Amino acid sequence: MMPEYAPYASFTTLAQGLAQLAAGNGSSIYQMQLDSAPFECGSSNSTSTYLNTLEVLVAVSCGDGVEITDSVTELQDYWTELSSISSFADAMIWVRATCAGWKVHREDRFLGPVSGNTSFPLLFIGNTADPVTPLASAKKTSAGFPGSAVLTLNAPGHTSFTASSTCIQSYIRSYFLNGTLPEDGIVCEIEAELFPSATS
Repeated sequence: MMPEYAPYASFTTLAQGLAQLAAGNGSSIYQMQLDSAPFECGSSNSTSTYLNTLEVLVAVSCGDGVEITDSVTELQDYWTELSSISSFADAMIWVRATCAGWKVHREDRFLGPVSGNTSFPLLFIGNTADPVTPLASAKKTSAGFPGSAVLTLNAPGHTSFTASSTCIQSYIRSYFLNGTLPEDGIVCEIEAELFPSATS
């Protein structure tokens, strides 16, 4: 999902790889999904690694989250609701499906609510096309923190650092230096091109 997370850094490579794939060469697309040298048991290759990122993600997401006991029908209903919020529902439903039936839950895990009166107003930032944390979620969370503000970045990708935006950077700087929050409804643009020309 790297192109969706960081499109300005990844889309050009993805587009080139897809063009090669259409011409019968899948090597670039294959190379994109390789994180490291393949792991082999008993390997003497010191560069071989085993990345347990997925197992960690599942253990933390399922173990610290709300207990999920969804049936297949309930998972389908959840997907329908999720797809009305984000076009990336297909890519994200696996998290809930994986956690359905997870048995290990700490008794003292934090279950919310995510809200409250803070000693200083919070600044939330949301992208218009974030595949993981939709702008609607930033607005919903902000509603739970009186005096907070939501700043919008008009860009795809995950988080406000997906591409360079002088506008976003200036508001973040003002917030941390002076405690200044943006006015309601401010939308920042970016300086990057999603599909730069061959001469760029």
